[in-house]
Amino acid sequence: MIFVYVAPDSNELQVSVDLSTVDQRLLRHGAPDATVSMHVSVKGNTVIRA
Repeated sequence: MIFVYVAPDSNELQVSVDLSTVDQRLLRHGAPDATVSMHVSVKGNTVIRA
């Protein structure tokens, strides 16, 4: 599961990924911690790519 929400205490956008339930095709299996790629765009402009 992947959740995206605005944290009420900081007013920041937060992304929470449950690695045990996320589609395995989304994981970077070569990474030591099996991270998930991230691409954030605002109005069609990439602001974060990791």
